[in-house]
Amino acid sequence: MSHNNIIQALNRAISCTPISAFEDLSAIPFEKMTKHDYITRQDVSKTKVHLKNYSALLGFCLLMLATISWWYATNYNTDSMITLDVNPSIQIEINQKNYIVSVTALNNDAKIVLEGNHFKGQKLEDAIAVLLKSMIEHNYLTQNKKTILLSVLNKDSKKADTIINQTKKSVENTLNAQDIHPIIMTQLIDTSDFEIKLAKQYHISLGKLKMIQSVVSKNPQLDLETLSRMTIQQLYDLIKENAIDDVNDHTGDLDINK
Repeated sequence: MSHNNIIQALNRAISCTPISAFEDLSAIPFEKMTKHDYITRQDVSKTKVHLKNYSALLGFCLLMLATISWWYATNYNTDSMITLDVNPSIQIEINQKNYIVSVTALNNDAKIVLEGNHFKGQKLEDAIAVLLKSMIEHNYLTQNKKTILLSVLNKDSKKADTIINQTKKSVENTLNAQDIHPIIMTQLIDTSDFEIKLAKQYHISLGKLKMIQSVVSKNPQLDLETLSRMTIQQLYDLIKENAIDDVNDHTGDLDINK
């Protein structure tokens, strides 16, 4: 039925309605609906509700992902690298909280020192104490062989300074308790892909490589291959014999605690 036909039908119905009945009908009070019933209500689209729920879920997932990423980076990513050289050359990686991520033997002597020890998750100072005691046990550190090279790599030089000072203190405390009074050489280091390959080639740490490069730059008659086979004690004696007191690398002076 068309719209016009509906209007015409309604008009006929009204015109045929008795006046009294119409008046009675119009006088009946009516109550306004406070809510729709199942006939009058319209279908409510659930799209907006779903989108709102999905947005909340997505936000929660992103927050969880960010939290997990931060936690992983804080606890498992390497923040600083420390190399400890005597003759054993050991590379230590720590997280932002100064807990051990990994400890790597860089030569055969270091493998002997690390044998049977597990360091992951330990505090740096505790791991240092275990490593030094193992070096004493295997006769790499004695009252006569007591020179240590301690090198730290961190993009934040202030943090690197803090780590190197804390580690140096741990070394001194551990060895002094064993009646060994060490000579500790410290340096901040940077690195390049070439130097990483060079250190691996000679089975030495980046710290020892930096020290040797500095010595060679002061005395060109010396060569890297020969010096790489020397212990840190022998390198220290060489520095003193040749009066190379201003040994330094690209990032700062080699500090010698006499």
